[in-house]
This record gives sequence, structure tokens and C-alpha cells, in this order.
Amino acid sequence: MTFYSPTSGERVGLSFIEPRTVDDLIRRRDMVKIWMDATYCMFGRSPDFMNILVTAFAGGRFRR
Repeated sequence: MTFYSPTSGERVGLSFIEPRTVDDLIRRRDMVKIWMDATYCMFGRSPDFMNILVTAFAGGRFRR
């Protein structure tokens, strides 16, 4: 559910990871699945959905 931030070295939620590899995407997908399984999908959107959206935009800025 967490990873070590490359800037601060502290553990932060996987929703903040900017995926660079397929493994990063799989780790983040598994984190979202844990949220959904734990809440029986009653959250609708987990608290981390906006972090995932913003990091997707940030990661896309280098790809053209």
C-alpha cells in the first residue's frame, strides 16, 4: 500500500507513485483492489483516486 518517496525518503501511499514500469502499474492496481475489496466497493471512489489521476497526468507530460 506504500512505497518510499524518491524525494523525501518517507513512506507514502502507492497512489502517489508515477508509474515508470509495468510493475509499478501492477502494484498500484493491487493497491486499488485492496481498497475495493476492503470496502465491498462501497466507496465508489477510494480516497486515493485523485492522486492516481494527477500522477497519470504528470507521467503523460513526457510521452508524445
